Amino acid sequence: MSGERSQLISLFDIITDKPENVRLTTNTTNKVCTGDVINFTCTAEANPAVHTYLLYENDTVIENMGISGTWTKEMENAGKFVYRCTANNSIPGIQTSDDAVLTVNGKVHLFLHNYTACL
Repeated sequence: MSGERSQLISLFDIITDKPENVRLTTNTTNKVCTGDVINFTCTAEANPAVHTYLLYENDTVIENMGISGTWTKEMENAGKFVYRCTANNSIPGIQTSDDAVLTVNGKVHLFLHNYTACL
């Protein structure tokens, strides 16, 4: 009987997990140019499944990524931006990814050579 009880407890632990291993990935390095389109993907391990991913830019929620955990953003302004995401499910406790820091540089047009560079 005690063996059955420990199996039930183990099964309960597996069924109810708050989000863990929350990760934010992008399709780029940490230096980009204005006008670049960045894909953000937030993932987590959770059971029950994550029902909401939120994307933060400089500590402000900028997007409810829903259950997909993906979002695309065109970088419009130069500067340094810190992104992170949170994952939520029905188990109390919100888990947060590590920060992803992007430095966005403006584009410079050199008309003599018809060349665009990002500095």
